[in-house]
Amino acid sequence: PITAINIATWILSLCDRYIIQFAQGSAQVGLYSASYAISERTIFLFSSLFLIAELPIAIRIWEREKLEESRQFRIKVTRYYLIIVLPAAIGLSVLARPAVSVLTAIEYHSAYVIVPLVAFGAFLVGLAHRYTNVFGLVKRTHVNMFCVLGSAVLNIILNFLFVPKYGYIAAAFTTLVSYAFLLILAIIVSRRYFKWPFPFKSLGNSIIASVIMGVSVYFIGKCFLLSNIMNIIIGILLGLIIYTILLLILKEFTAIEIQTVINIKDKFLKRMHLKN
Repeated sequence: PITAINIATWILSLCDRYIIQFAQGSAQVGLYSASYAISERTIFLFSSLFLIAELPIAIRIWEREKLEESRQFRIKVTRYYLIIVLPAAIGLSVLARPAVSVLTAIEYHSAYVIVPLVAFGAFLVGLAHRYTNVFGLVKRTHVNMFCVLGSAVLNIILNFLFVPKYGYIAAAFTTLVSYAFLLILAIIVSRRYFKWPFPFKSLGNSIIASVIMGVSVYFIGKCFLLSNIMNIIIGILLGLIIYTILLLILKEFTAIEIQTVINIKDKFLKRMHLKN
């Protein structure tokens, strides 16, 4: 099943390029691939870090047959994922034009429009992992295989239907739809094996804070007539500050979490002081 999952994942990620090549030519493949790689790899970096950190702990808790602890851990990981990765996807979408301008040649700059679509698609994949990981815990990896294969088949069908007429932008839309379908499938099927409450409050707070942050960064960026690199740096710094303040106002963080961050900061400053 894992081999089939990897093949289906490859199809989801790469088959659209072959269809674009067949229907529209290599020029559009180049436009699509450049912006796709920037957005997907950025968000997938966060998703991979969550997977690496989460799985060993989740397996250890599950093997101890502590179901309630497993639920709480899954809620906590999902909450952290929403808080960290959702604003990253929105921030990348807002800074898509300068980011693509810095990282690609001028002939690829127009493809920045697909960055939000691919970024949110990658975000949905990471969110789906919170559910598909359950299949590994209950030793039902073949179920995960069917979910990914179903999403891959949908992606192929949608690409053949829309890419010939609408080009690489349609491929970005079909990717987003296919990943959303994977998430829905994973939610529905995984609940047959292990149910846990989704942190909707954290999702709402993250959406509010991320949207306000994204709008603020967008309009503030319009005020700076600086280089693209400087606009990106300023946008990231301002975005982090605005987003953190908004989450504090919305009381998303618990007192224990705030104290933990303060302790980490104090330890870091103490180490820096000792080195100096």
